[in-house]
Amino acid sequence: MSQNADAQSADRIPGAQDSVQIPEVFAADVREALRRYGDILFLPHPVSQSRPQMSVADRAAQFLPFAAVTGYGDRLDTAAQEVEDSYRPDHFYDPGTDPA
Repeated sequence: MSQNADAQSADRIPGAQDSVQIPEVFAADVREALRRYGDILFLPHPVSQSRPQMSVADRAAQFLPFAAVTGYGDRLDTAAQEVEDSYRPDHFYDPGTDPA
């Protein structure tokens, strides 16, 4: 293989659908990734023959936050509102007095 062909293969990803230009600073990393994972890197995505493909909405729902304790968020909002309603800017805490 000529030196020119070697240089050309260092800046392109073989097997990619469209050849991708690789900046020279990443060429060594790309070569290492191809050495380690080249046999599986460009395989087609597997599709199950026995299970239907999940909808995008169902896939997204897997990553939504969930309420581990139902109603906890509402209780926090209520408590925050109670604190805000009871706040008096003219009231200062005096450590020498009983706050009750």
